[in-house]
Amino acid sequence: ELGLNVYDFDNSNGVLSHREQIIINQNVPAGAAISPNSRFVYASAEDKLYQFDLQADNINNSRILVAEYDTSITGNTIFMLSRLAPDGKIYIAGFTSLDGIHVIHNPDLKGEACDVEQLGLRFPLDMDHLSGLPNNPWYGTLPDNTLCDSLLSVSVNEVSNLGKEITLHPNPTQDQVTLTAPPDLLIDRIELLDTQGRTHNSFYENSSEVRLDLNGYPTGLYFVSIYTEKGRVVKKIVLE
Repeated sequence: ELGLNVYDFDNSNGVLSHREQIIINQNVPAGAAISPNSRFVYASAEDKLYQFDLQADNINNSRILVAEYDTSITGNTIFMLSRLAPDGKIYIAGFTSLDGIHVIHNPDLKGEACDVEQLGLRFPLDMDHLSGLPNNPWYGTLPDNTLCDSLLSVSVNEVSNLGKEITLHPNPTQDQVTLTAPPDLLIDRIELLDTQGRTHNSFYENSSEVRLDLNGYPTGLYFVSIYTEKGRVVKKIVLE
């Protein structure tokens, strides 16, 4: 059983005390994010999203189920990693969030008033990711001009065009698939992942054409994460 450990924190000496353990009863740990007013913590646990009141006498008893995985939404995914953003909203990603991520619009409000919108932020065409939240942008008041700021080095239009420039064929396939990029665009590295976000293989390349041998892999849906000097793009592969 997995869950949360909540402590009182004394910022004058760094001491943690009064541990309260909250059991979520899920097999896989997911994520947690705290509301801007520091009152509520949201625990994402695969098919369920819970809200806990950090000001309650018993935090575990304050549990409210604020959202449950809705299979009727096209492209929907489970609740996993989460983060409070500068706009005051909380964003939640899943393992294969290829269409978008969930949004808690009013995290300072109790219960359903927090307004969870599943896939509330839809990605533009070919702007997708697998198991993390896209980028770690600089949230400060001054611009971050370091080389690690990917938001300055790759534009949205460049990444969107990247998905159109790189092709996969044949797809569906029974054994092999070829990735083809324009002659002036080199594929640096590719990763083969399953629908649970697990990496099955990594290949380091320096070519505009790469052939993947999928012999021996179980049939089903896979994702190939393609890294280039223009950024990263994710493509789907159907193995029959």
